[in-house]
Amino acid sequence: MSKKIYKNMSLINKKIFFRILLREVLLWISSAVLIWFWRIISDKIHEEEYVVIILLTMCWWIIIGIFCGRYKKGLKRSNFLYETIRLFITTIICAVTASLVTLLYSDYSHNIIFFTTIGVCVISWFMMLGYYAYRYAINPEEKITLYDKREPQPLQSFPTPISKRDQDDRQHIVENIFGKEILNMLMENVNLFLSTTKLISTHDVYNFLSVRSYHYETMINLTLLNNIRGINKLFCAINSKLPDNGKLVCCFIPQEHYKNRILSKYPCGLNYIIYSYFFLIKRVLPRMLFTSRLYYDITKGKGRFFSETEILGRLYFCGFAVDNVIKKAGRTFVFAHRIKEPEKQVLRSYGPLISLPRIGKNQEIINVYKMRTMHPYSEFLQDYIYEKNKLQEGGKFANDIRITTIGAFMRRTWIDELPMILNFIKGDMKLVGVRPLSRQYFGLYPKDLQILRTSVKPGLLPPFYVDMPKTQEEIFDSEKRYLEVYKKSPFLTDLSYFFRIFYTIIFKRARSK
Repeated sequence: MSKKIYKNMSLINKKIFFRILLREVLLWISSAVLIWFWRIISDKIHEEEYVVIILLTMCWWIIIGIFCGRYKKGLKRSNFLYETIRLFITTIICAVTASLVTLLYSDYSHNIIFFTTIGVCVISWFMMLGYYAYRYAINPEEKITLYDKREPQPLQSFPTPISKRDQDDRQHIVENIFGKEILNMLMENVNLFLSTTKLISTHDVYNFLSVRSYHYETMINLTLLNNIRGINKLFCAINSKLPDNGKLVCCFIPQEHYKNRILSKYPCGLNYIIYSYFFLIKRVLPRMLFTSRLYYDITKGKGRFFSETEILGRLYFCGFAVDNVIKKAGRTFVFAHRIKEPEKQVLRSYGPLISLPRIGKNQEIINVYKMRTMHPYSEFLQDYIYEKNKLQEGGKFANDIRITTIGAFMRRTWIDELPMILNFIKGDMKLVGVRPLSRQYFGLYPKDLQILRTSVKPGLLPPFYVDMPKTQEEIFDSEKRYLEVYKKSPFLTDLSYFFRIFYTIIFKRARSK
């Protein structure tokens, strides 16, 4: 028993120790050389006599590292935040004690000892940063578990009113977190006082996995989605626990609220600088391949920026349909219900270049390359946007909340469509032709026009810019007219349409929407 306890309390893993020891000896040598080089240039003196004191400081560094647990697990079994804390503790203790001893009991320069130790820390930290960034990028987090397609599952418990004491407790919880105004709003939209309503405040997905399946008709999570790591996992877990058409209520602070608050709080000019900083930290870094896992290690995913579009898109992605969106006291509450299983879970990209599945020739799915102009998960909101806003003049969605401010500019200037040249080079598209459509948009077309437009390759320059149609029916007629003529004379038709499109864009200043 004593041997087992001794083994568990051991502060050194021998394999890890010798591997890291070799690395840190090289680091100390590198740091010492850099400091010596700097001293030689600045003071014109040689520092060969510091070899022994540097070696002693290195040994002291290793001893401190042992007690800080730096050689117990190694990088593969730890994470960036914990390793950074251990490294900084080791550095502070070693730098302060070694330089003090040098200052009080020797004639050596304590600055050399101090800055050599700091140099080792800096080099070691950047090496760790590179290692973890690379490791996290090539080994992404565990993918979300897909739940097997289930049979229809009705609510398996009878809804009954809860006791007066429980009602008071629920009111007290909601009012403490959000205030009276939001409590009244929730009471107007869901029945808080039924036994089949689950009120929970957690950022841990496993708290939902422990809930009894099909026992609750409504689940309300009071924790802001901005502070939850693994939102899709959370939604999928709730999806698996709700009965058919079960309801979900969640809340978050939208990015626009943070933006307006910062812009109104600080002076003009400075406010945009501050907002850009927070936008980079809270929205960009959590999505970048080489920084996302590091960001989560340090912040636990708290305080991220989300657009309303992204949250709604994630809900549809995870098998929900949005019933209502209510904004109160700077927070956005989303009321949704379960409609299906979650979509296939894949590792998603948030970069500026995106690949969108579109219907090409012979109804084959082609990946069309474009610059990102919409918020993430926007592609799952097409039905929602169509139901809410219908189509505007020109066949686009009216008041499309999915498009970002920069995205609207890129669409007006056709910058977003430049990557489609890659599709032209690959042979998926031709220069002139009807646009490749998404499944949802394609489904709005008459059957005969669907067959006609998929009998040829889609094009980069659509016949839209020749006729400039305003209604959906006019768009159908314009495309049908082009396709029928193209069938008779492909080359001359495309040549004629190319010059007519060129004239419309250059001289009539037609712009994309």
